[in-house]
Amino acid sequence: MRQSPRFLMLQRIRFLTLFFLARRERYMKNKILLIILVFSVALNIAAGVSLCYHWLRAKRVFGPPPFWEGISKCEKLPPHERDEREWIHNLRQEALPGVMALRDSLELQREKLIRLLQSPEPDSVEIEQTYNRMTELRTAIERKIFEAIKRKTRDLPPEARARILNNLGRRLGGRAWGHKMKERRER
Repeated sequence: MRQSPRFLMLQRIRFLTLFFLARRERYMKNKILLIILVFSVALNIAAGVSLCYHWLRAKRVFGPPPFWEGISKCEKLPPHERDEREWIHNLRQEALPGVMALRDSLELQREKLIRLLQSPEPDSVEIEQTYNRMTELRTAIERKIFEAIKRKTRDLPPEARARILNNLGRRLGGRAWGHKMKERRER
């Protein structure tokens, strides 16, 4: 069946219109994909630069230490208090050799307590005695550290010394500090 030239022309126009529309749609899809690709490449480059920057800071090549180091309460303190806390930490480390024997006996008591608790027939009196001994050892360790720091702070001005000892007392959980306060009240 022969078709009229007019029908063929309309068919060709329809075909060409659909073809160009399809091409345009494909072009638009490609354009969106290209935008996504450029955006993701830019993000990857930014992440790589950031990683290199923080790695170089971690290696102390330049700048302050990286953000993941030392974001603590200590960082937010005023400089004099920050120095005092670092100083206390260093003094506690210095006092450790004298405390090591006490720590070893505390560890032995802890192991003994675990054994007693795991035994088939635990002896409550012995468990209580072991626990009390552990508490005494902990207090003795803290008191020893406290005394060492107290000796080292004798040369400081009174307000700085009081501030250091108060900070230390709070950090020791109040056992050694509470003992000293009780002595002071008795006087």
